[in-house]
Amino acid sequence: MAYVQDGIPYRLRPYIGASLSESCVIEISRPKCKKLIIWTINRALDTNFETFIEDLNRSLSSLTDKSEFVLLGDLNNGEVINTY
Repeated sequence: MAYVQDGIPYRLRPYIGASLSESCVIEISRPKCKKLIIWTINRALDTNFETFIEDLNRSLSSLTDKSEFVLLGDLNNGEVINTY
């Protein structure tokens, strides 16, 4: 999920990261500036890490335009540890 302030032009880019179930990609188009791609992503703990990285790499390689890019999220690379 991402929040964009009123008055800032943006559009969703759902085709980027489509194979990654928990992601949101937006493009912000500011006048006289490069486009800004903001991608928030979360890897669910039950998702295979290697498959997730392959899908992420494929999605990243699809970004061909010259834009600023920010990737945010939680890749959950560790094991679940229950604490009580």
